[in-house]
Amino acid sequence: APEELTQEDYAMMSDYAYRYDSCLNQVSLEQMDKLPDPRHVVDYAMKQCASELEELDRKMIARNIDPDYRQGYINIVNRKSVSETLSNVMMGMASRQSQTPAPVQ
Repeated sequence: APEELTQEDYAMMSDYAYRYDSCLNQVSLEQMDKLPDPRHVVDYAMKQCASELEELDRKMIARNIDPDYRQGYINIVNRKSVSETLSNVMMGMASRQSQTPAPVQ
């Protein structure tokens, strides 16, 4: 239960959430010029960064954190990071497109 979590547990969980978010942003930034669809960019990043969430899951299991709480937390971290990253990628790609000069005819 959440009330049984220690400050160390929260710090570890927060660290992995940050690591996953940072990974998504970094990989997405690297892929924005390579993939035409923002959803594909973020999907690719999610696959590349899945190990962060898998490691978080292993750490939470090792600390005997309730399975329902564990899954809920990981799902929330994933949804929040993916949503924010997708929004950033869409804005970034739109900004880059608007800065590209129109072809001369």
